Amino acid sequence: MALIGMPADNPVLVGFLRAAGAKRMPSWQSFERMMVKLDGGATVLTFASEDPYAGSADAHNDRIYLDDITFTQSPATTLPLGLRWDMTTQEIASVLGEPDSSEEFLRGLMHYYPEIRPRLSLVIKFDLDGKRLQWVRIHAQRKNQVHTD
Repeated sequence: MALIGMPADNPVLVGFLRAAGAKRMPSWQSFERMMVKLDGGATVLTFASEDPYAGSADAHNDRIYLDDITFTQSPATTLPLGLRWDMTTQEIASVLGEPDSSEEFLRGLMHYYPEIRPRLSLVIKFDLDGKRLQWVRIHAQRKNQVHTD
């Protein structure tokens, strides 16, 4: 989670990607290369041309920044924040507290946790019954970003 917001050429982030077995490094020159898949595609790191904490595009120096990490259900994927794939909405609420907001969206139940950590937000998607966790996304909390129902 500490990597979110870092430029793609940051030596710490590059070292992490290499150690995690990334087959290619992110690049601003191709939309396909703005995402890096790890764990056989179960973990996806998405990069953006905007520095999430500065709030402005950084197109002049061709830099991209790690914007979010999405974990999809897979035996190879370990979730952050003490979460597990077998947890229900109630169990997650006991670990993280109640979500700031929830809604049905993308054929599922979305739970939103703005500022789950300083400068980071969390989105959790369940099936419509709220019983099966489908994915977890941690992303940079941009300046003035507010989720509304």
